[in-house]
Amino acid sequence: MARSTKGLYKGGSTWWMTYFDALEKHQWESCKVSNKSEAEKRLTERRKEALDGVLPTRAFKSVSLEDFLDDYLKHMAHQRGVATKGYHKRILSGILGNPPIHALTVKVLEDYR
Repeated sequence: MARSTKGLYKGGSTWWMTYFDALEKHQWESCKVSNKSEAEKRLTERRKEALDGVLPTRAFKSVSLEDFLDDYLKHMAHQRGVATKGYHKRILSGILGNPPIHALTVKVLEDYR
């Protein structure tokens, strides 16, 4: 990628930006434009959002609680206490059902506890 303005890079016909988000994590993102002035505007907007503490939203795959816990138990299968973890999974699933894990809030988990 050819460097032009600090934080803006041209890759093919599309401009890319790099910035630090609200959590001070280095981000790379496509501006999805071929116009440099439009790309500079988008970079300015992202940097302002970072200063204001706004986190960029990213698309994510929704995972159900049951799928998450099944994967966890597969990963922990070599441990001695895996039977106890399976018991806790059944209790947790019986009380909370099978919501997507992104829907579990601190309040829901505190109520369970």
